[in-house]
Amino acid sequence: MKMNISGKILANLAKLTLTDKNLKARLVSHKEGPINVTLLMKTDIQIAKFPVGSIWFMMTHYPSQIYAKSKATAVKFVPWFFRDMVFSLSLDANDLRGSEVYTALLSHEPGIVDGKGSRRELDMIKKGINRQHNWILLRSPENFQILTHLITPSEHPDVDIGLIYRDDAKYRIPSERFVGQLPSIGYRLSNIPMDAVYHMRLEIYFSDFNSDYDIPTYVEYARRPLRIKQKKVDFNSVAEAEAF
Repeated sequence: MKMNISGKILANLAKLTLTDKNLKARLVSHKEGPINVTLLMKTDIQIAKFPVGSIWFMMTHYPSQIYAKSKATAVKFVPWFFRDMVFSLSLDANDLRGSEVYTALLSHEPGIVDGKGSRRELDMIKKGINRQHNWILLRSPENFQILTHLITPSEHPDVDIGLIYRDDAKYRIPSERFVGQLPSIGYRLSNIPMDAVYHMRLEIYFSDFNSDYDIPTYVEYARRPLRIKQKKVDFNSVAEAEAF
């Protein structure tokens, strides 16, 4: 999972992209349980060694799901110093060639990961996603799939959500272990309010490939909350209750 922040500084005179040197992440707390593991992390944002904001991440890991909640805050002078912020959050896979990538607005014509762009992938990028329809599904030939969905707050309707998709075997990022984006999928948020606390939630589902459903039906099924029925149990004795 990669995070990137960029914007304009000093009254739009220059563009700045924040790197690992500007983002100081640390683990604040964690709790391991029988069902899930929860991590609380804080990333401090610094420009020229001055703190300009922070992003809190709470990630809950289940056997086949990850829920990531975030809260971003900025110091008071930032709206005048740092403008037009673009926040990117993506998953970078390693050599998943042959995988199919579907999006909510192009759910029947997948892009095929092969290390180079294709016309169909360009159409998928052009079609993009939006606030109401933004799930992304990756199915690999090894019977494994990843489904992501982004939830943004309704009190900030002007925030724009764009698609991140790159299929490039030669694309190199110095801080990464493996060369290439095979593929990189995720979300690009822009027009984020700099003078307010901003919340968002990312849902990630891992599962085996299930051919019994078409793509939209599977997405609806995967994101449907579990329904748990409680059954009343009557015991004839204290011994039966203790044995249960």
